[in-house]
Amino acid sequence: MDKTKMTAVVTPQTCAAAKAAGWRTLLPGWRFDGKTLYRPAADTRCDVLCACGGPDSLPDWFYAAIAGECKRVGANGVFLDFALTETQWKDAVPALLSAGLTVYAPHCKTAIPGVNWVCEPGGGSGFLESVAGLPETAAVFLRPLRKKTTVLRQSDSFQEDISAETLAHEIQEQKPGIYRSSKMQADYFTVSDNSRTLFYMFDTASTTREKAALLLSRGYGEVFVMWEMITQ
Repeated sequence: MDKTKMTAVVTPQTCAAAKAAGWRTLLPGWRFDGKTLYRPAADTRCDVLCACGGPDSLPDWFYAAIAGECKRVGANGVFLDFALTETQWKDAVPALLSAGLTVYAPHCKTAIPGVNWVCEPGGGSGFLESVAGLPETAAVFLRPLRKKTTVLRQSDSFQEDISAETLAHEIQEQKPGIYRSSKMQADYFTVSDNSRTLFYMFDTASTTREKAALLLSRGYGEVFVMWEMITQ
């Protein structure tokens, strides 16, 4: 797998290990509430910092503050997790590009030069189908798949996302046979009793690397993955 086209999403506790392993790192933790830009307590150095928040607009001083934070932690890129209007993006991008930063943002239909839009696979009856339906963006965020489907004897069913801790607990308790779904490019197992069947589907380090390699082969310039998903 080409690490030069991969970025690991890390925490302050895992960032150093990722960088030592030669990975480019994205660190969340910056938050803007409309008045104040909050930053992580730890002065962790990273390659891309991620700022999020819920305001409808960003003040002019925000971009200089973000550029200053990037300089402080050694970042050369910023992921702006905001839903901005086209006018607001046009205000944001030049200020950040002039500071020498690469700008990332969640994909939207706004065409703004200089923004590396990031999309996520989702929908479709399989992973290949979901990738085929992705827009042509510069990058993809590969969110870990961890789903539990409960099928009742009356044929009713419901699906929910589960945590890594819950999944690990179920595997430890049930000790099931684990299989690979070529359609979903994910692992799965089932557990049944007299009233229901539980179907677990999840990503591992192996499936994450396979999916990332597929995305890169499809021409996406960069793939964001969770650090814990490539070090299991």
